[in-house]
Amino acid sequence: MPMAPLSTYQDAIVDRYKSPDGTPDYERSWSYLDKILAREIGKAGGLLTFNAVLIAVALATGPWWSVICPVVACLVLLLLMGVSRETPTDMATPRTDCIAASKTVWQGMSLVDVAIIISAIGILVLGVQRWV
Repeated sequence: MPMAPLSTYQDAIVDRYKSPDGTPDYERSWSYLDKILAREIGKAGGLLTFNAVLIAVALATGPWWSVICPVVACLVLLLLMGVSRETPTDMATPRTDCIAASKTVWQGMSLVDVAIIISAIGILVLGVQRWV
Protein backbone atom coordinates (compact mmCIF):
# COMPACT_ATOMS: atom_id res chain seq x y z
CA MET A 1 0.00 0.00 0.00
CA PRO A 2 2.06 2.93 -1.20
CA MET A 3 1.48 6.09 0.73
CA ALA A 4 2.57 9.62 -0.07
CA PRO A 5 4.89 11.34 2.38
CA LEU A 6 3.12 13.45 4.98
CA SER A 7 4.21 16.79 3.50
CA THR A 8 2.94 15.80 0.03
CA TYR A 9 -0.38 14.69 1.53
CA GLN A 10 -0.73 17.94 3.49
CA ASP A 11 0.00 20.09 0.44
CA ALA A 12 -2.53 18.12 -1.62
CA ILE A 13 -5.24 18.61 1.02
CA VAL A 14 -4.62 22.36 1.25
CA ASP A 15 -4.41 22.82 -2.53
CA ARG A 16 -7.45 20.64 -3.31
CA TYR A 17 -10.08 23.34 -2.79
CA LYS A 18 -9.79 26.95 -3.82
CA SER A 19 -11.99 29.97 -3.10
CA PRO A 20 -13.27 32.04 -6.03
CA ASP A 21 -10.36 34.44 -5.49
CA GLY A 22 -7.81 31.60 -5.81
CA THR A 23 -6.85 31.30 -2.15
CA PRO A 24 -7.16 27.95 -0.36
CA ASP A 25 -10.64 27.20 0.98
CA TYR A 26 -9.82 25.71 4.37
CA GLU A 27 -13.45 25.05 5.32
CA ARG A 28 -13.88 22.71 2.34
CA SER A 29 -10.53 21.09 3.12
CA TRP A 30 -11.72 20.51 6.69
CA SER A 31 -14.92 18.96 5.39
CA TYR A 32 -12.90 16.65 3.13
CA LEU A 33 -10.71 15.62 6.08
CA ASP A 34 -13.84 14.85 8.11
CA LYS A 35 -15.09 12.55 5.33
CA ILE A 36 -11.76 10.75 5.14
CA LEU A 37 -11.68 10.28 8.91
CA ALA A 38 -15.26 8.95 8.91
CA ARG A 39 -14.33 6.39 6.23
CA GLU A 40 -11.28 5.28 8.20
CA ILE A 41 -13.30 4.86 11.39
CA GLY A 42 -15.87 2.85 9.40
CA LYS A 43 -13.08 0.61 8.10
CA ALA A 44 -11.74 0.24 11.62
CA GLY A 45 -15.17 -0.84 12.87
CA GLY A 46 -15.41 -3.51 10.19
CA LEU A 47 -11.88 -4.67 10.88
CA LEU A 48 -12.57 -4.90 14.62
CA THR A 49 -15.57 -7.13 13.87
CA PHE A 50 -13.49 -9.25 11.50
CA ASN A 51 -10.74 -9.60 14.09
CA ALA A 52 -13.28 -10.63 16.72
CA VAL A 53 -14.40 -13.48 14.44
CA LEU A 54 -10.76 -14.34 13.76
CA ILE A 55 -10.05 -14.47 17.50
CA ALA A 56 -13.05 -16.75 18.08
CA VAL A 57 -11.93 -19.10 15.30
CA ALA A 58 -8.36 -19.08 16.58
CA LEU A 59 -9.48 -19.90 20.11
CA ALA A 60 -11.73 -22.70 18.89
CA THR A 61 -9.32 -24.35 16.49
CA GLY A 62 -5.77 -23.31 17.20
CA PRO A 63 -3.19 -22.96 19.93
CA TRP A 64 -3.30 -19.98 22.27
CA TRP A 65 -0.63 -18.06 20.36
CA SER A 66 -2.73 -17.96 17.19
CA VAL A 67 -4.77 -15.10 18.69
CA ILE A 68 -1.76 -12.79 19.03
CA CYS A 69 -2.03 -11.15 15.57
CA PRO A 70 -5.76 -10.33 15.70
CA VAL A 71 -5.45 -9.02 19.25
CA VAL A 72 -2.50 -6.80 18.32
CA ALA A 73 -4.43 -5.55 15.26
CA CYS A 74 -7.35 -4.63 17.52
CA LEU A 75 -5.04 -2.77 19.88
CA VAL A 76 -3.55 -0.83 16.96
CA LEU A 77 -7.06 0.14 15.85
CA LEU A 78 -7.88 1.39 19.32
CA LEU A 79 -5.15 3.99 18.85
CA LEU A 80 -7.52 5.65 16.37
CA MET A 81 -9.66 6.67 19.32
CA GLY A 82 -6.82 8.74 20.78
CA VAL A 83 -7.33 12.47 20.89
CA SER A 84 -4.80 14.68 19.17
CA ARG A 85 -4.48 18.04 20.84
CA GLU A 86 -3.13 20.86 18.77
CA THR A 87 -0.67 23.39 20.13
CA PRO A 88 -1.47 27.11 20.08
CA THR A 89 0.95 27.56 17.16
CA ASP A 90 -1.00 24.92 15.20
CA MET A 91 -4.15 26.98 15.62
CA ALA A 92 -2.54 30.32 14.78
CA THR A 93 -3.73 30.41 11.15
CA PRO A 94 -6.27 28.42 9.13
CA ARG A 95 -3.41 26.89 7.11
CA THR A 96 -1.44 25.61 10.12
CA ASP A 97 -4.66 24.34 11.69
CA CYS A 98 -5.58 22.44 8.51
CA ILE A 99 -2.03 21.06 8.22
CA ALA A 100 -2.16 19.80 11.83
CA ALA A 101 -5.56 18.18 11.24
CA SER A 102 -4.35 16.51 8.06
CA LYS A 103 -1.43 15.02 10.00
CA THR A 104 -3.89 13.40 12.40
CA VAL A 105 -5.94 11.97 9.51
CA TRP A 106 -2.78 10.71 7.78
CA GLN A 107 -1.70 8.95 10.98
CA GLY A 108 -5.14 7.36 11.29
CA MET A 109 -4.93 6.02 7.75
CA SER A 110 -1.52 4.58 8.55
CA LEU A 111 -2.88 2.84 11.65
CA VAL A 112 -5.66 1.20 9.63
CA ASP A 113 -3.10 0.05 7.04
CA VAL A 114 -0.91 -1.48 9.76
CA ALA A 115 -3.91 -3.22 11.35
CA ILE A 116 -4.93 -4.70 8.00
CA ILE A 117 -1.43 -6.11 7.50
CA ILE A 118 -1.35 -7.59 11.01
CA SER A 119 -4.80 -9.15 10.47
CA ALA A 120 -3.62 -10.66 7.19
CA ILE A 121 -0.66 -12.19 9.01
CA GLY A 122 -3.14 -13.62 11.53
CA ILE A 123 -5.11 -15.25 8.72
CA LEU A 124 -1.91 -16.73 7.32
CA VAL A 125 -0.96 -18.08 10.74
CA LEU A 126 -4.35 -19.75 11.10
CA GLY A 127 -4.14 -21.17 7.60
CA VAL A 128 -0.64 -22.55 8.05
CA GLN A 129 -1.37 -24.09 11.42
CA ARG A 130 -4.43 -25.87 9.96
CA TRP A 131 -2.23 -27.54 7.32
CA VAL A 132 0.57 -28.48 9.70
